[in-house]
Amino acid sequence: MYQLMVKIGDHLISMTTTSSEVQGWVLETYCVVDTGDETKVCDLHLHIEAGYGLPFANQAYKVSAEETSIIYERLDYQLAVERDFTRALLKVNEQISLKHAMMNLYSAFIVHRNWGLLIHSSCAIDGGRAHLFSGHSGAGKSTVARLSHPRMLLSDEATIVRIRAGQVDVLDSPFRSDTTPEFTAESFPLAAINLLQQSSRIFRKPLTTSEAILRMMDKSFYWAFSQQETQNILGLYKTLLHVVPVYELEFQKNDLFWEAIS
Repeated sequence: MYQLMVKIGDHLISMTTTSSEVQGWVLETYCVVDTGDETKVCDLHLHIEAGYGLPFANQAYKVSAEETSIIYERLDYQLAVERDFTRALLKVNEQISLKHAMMNLYSAFIVHRNWGLLIHSSCAIDGGRAHLFSGHSGAGKSTVARLSHPRMLLSDEATIVRIRAGQVDVLDSPFRSDTTPEFTAESFPLAAINLLQQSSRIFRKPLTTSEAILRMMDKSFYWAFSQQETQNILGLYKTLLHVVPVYELEFQKNDLFWEAIS
C-alpha cells in the first residue's frame, strides 16, 4: 500500500493506493508533503484504485445521491464520496481519468465547505495581483496564458479561487493542461475576472453584477446533485462578484491586452 499526503489549495488530502502506476501519476502532478509530520491533519481521505472502465472518450457523466454518499460516474472513472466529504473512493482507468476525477472531487469538496470555486480559466500574476481569464471553449484561455509570459501563472485550465467576505484570493492550481505548477504556498488577491473574446481590436468593458452572474455560472467545474449545492455555488458567486469586478475583454493574439488591464 502506498500512502501520500497531497496539498491542493490550502487543503491536505491523504491518498492511498495499491497501484505503483497511480502513485507515479500522483507524484508527477501534485504537491506531496511530508507524511511523517504528525501535526498535519488531513481534510479528506481518498483511496484510489486502477483498472476501472474504459479509456477517456467524452465528458458525459451521471450523478446519483445515495443515503450516505454521492456517486459520480463516467466511462473512465467512478467517484464515491461520503456526504460529509471526509472520505472518498476513486476508481480510474488512466492518468487523464485521475486528473478529471480529482477536479470533480476538489470542486465538489470546496463548494460543500463553502470555501470557494474551481473556475474553468487561466490566471496570471501582474503586480502582485491575480487576473483571471475565462470564456467558452476555444475563447483563448490557453493563448492568454502563453502570451502572459514571463508573468507567473497560477493556472492554465482550472483556477482555485478562495472566497471569503471582503476577500477573494487565488492559489496555485495543479489542474493544468500545458504548464507546470510552481507549488507556491502563497495566495494572491484576485484583481479582476476577464471574459475573453478574440477580436481585431483590444477593448475592455465592465459588466454589471447581474450580467456577471449570468456569464459566470457555467464557468465552474461542477456536477450538480442537489438544489442545496447549487444554492451554495450561487452564494459563492454573489460573494465573489461583490468584491471582484468582471470585464468583457476583446483581445488580439498578442500581449497588448495587458495594457488594457493595467
